Amino acid sequence: YHIMNIEGLKPTKEKFDELLEDYAILEMKNKGNTEEDYQTKDEYLAAVKEYKEKLIKDRGEDYFKSAFYYEIGMDAIVSYANVVEKSE
Repeated sequence: YHIMNIEGLKPTKEKFDELLEDYAILEMKNKGNTEEDYQTKDEYLAAVKEYKEKLIKDRGEDYFKSAFYYEIGMDAIVSYANVVEKSE
């Protein structure tokens, strides 16, 4: 969290919603629900919104915050890594 705050990587509410929507779409797709299964784009977007709400209700917002923070934070930590050869 400290690195995320220093580097300005902590996601905004909009970014959190975007990540959650991406996650919901992926999970829906894994269950066999794709945009083609709906008659209109609006129906599909409503289904995605409903699924996002179900995810939050079932797992809690803190679960997703932790998961998304970890994903974003680990990318930053890994980007700072210096790989060196060990000399003997």
